[in-house]
Amino acid sequence: MRKLLKVAACLVLILAFGLLAIMPVQAPQAGYVHSLGYWRTHNTYADVPALREPWPIVEDSRMCDMTFFEIVTTPTEGCAWRILAQQYIVAILNALNGADVPPDVYQAMSDAQQLLWSCPVPVEDREYAISIAEILTAYNEGLLGPPPYPD
Repeated sequence: MRKLLKVAACLVLILAFGLLAIMPVQAPQAGYVHSLGYWRTHNTYADVPALREPWPIVEDSRMCDMTFFEIVTTPTEGCAWRILAQQYIVAILNALNGADVPPDVYQAMSDAQQLLWSCPVPVEDREYAISIAEILTAYNEGLLGPPPYPD
């Protein structure tokens, strides 16, 4: 059953990457990126009604026995898998929301996907995972690629 869930989640992400290549969503905030903090507070489950904005991918999509929403809102506690998974999901959300994805960020997203399916990141790959997360963080915060959405 666990293997079937992994395969299903992988197919969802492959489909998302395929859609990025052919047809990004043109939302009102297209062309900008949002940080992890934005996606934590702006989602279907937001306590504040004004912040209830569905993500451009289902919050209940699963990876390694957690939903994307759980991954984004769970403290990382220094876990390389969680650190990388959070920034990877946020990068996907930004791309599906219409933000351009520079080639180096696209490569980082691809590399992250490979590491994340090992559930957790192997100890020997910890530093590599963190370095990928740093590239994705720079993208998600508007330091690499499109600018952050103006507040």
